[in-house]
Amino acid sequence: MASFIRSHNTDALDALVPLKDIEAMQKLADKATPAEIVDAFKSICRTRPGGIDTVNLQGIVLSQFRLDHRDQLVNLNLNHSYLNQPQIYGLEVRSCELARATFRFGTFHQVNFEGNDLYETNFHNMDFEDVRFRDTRFWNCSFNNCTFKDCDMSGAAFVDDLGDLAMPFDVDALKDSWAWQNNLPRLSGKFAGAVYDPGPGNKYRNEFARAREKRRVSGNIFAFVTPDESWKIL
Repeated sequence: MASFIRSHNTDALDALVPLKDIEAMQKLADKATPAEIVDAFKSICRTRPGGIDTVNLQGIVLSQFRLDHRDQLVNLNLNHSYLNQPQIYGLEVRSCELARATFRFGTFHQVNFEGNDLYETNFHNMDFEDVRFRDTRFWNCSFNNCTFKDCDMSGAAFVDDLGDLAMPFDVDALKDSWAWQNNLPRLSGKFAGAVYDPGPGNKYRNEFARAREKRRVSGNIFAFVTPDESWKIL
């Protein structure tokens, strides 16, 4: 299926010569990806739970597609890919290569995006809601007209190529997000979001994680659950 997707992508881009690579990708992304290509991509995401071998989908263009809690982006090479108008609900992203990939005009809702390293990944007009960014490192990534709401930013770090803290947007853009007190995000300014007490031995934190994961895997994405207000410190 991966070779089928890559072959279609190559043919479609070749048809747009003499446009340069990024111009051709943008042009191709302006129209919906054929249903058979989207179905092939979804099949890869659904038939490889916890897949060990990396699937090479580098440089593909996908436009106007939806993934949900039944799917996983696990061990996929999506470097240099162009993902337009993605609607992502309840998905888990783990061990994916997303260097210099572009996400534009889409939604990430109740996605598990924790523990990833993103290198020069580009986000344009993306809405992030109830996304778990815990311990994700953003290396020289760009964010243009993006919003964050009820996102877990615990341990997330925004850094430049040398690993020094460097915010790619105004730190106040995270004011509607939150973090646990014992794992605050690494920012070049003060975190403006809510801070919660993890409880003795991380009791509250673990309790919340179990409840959130239960609703995520059930597809109950619109039942908003944030840490209990009685645990709030700031």
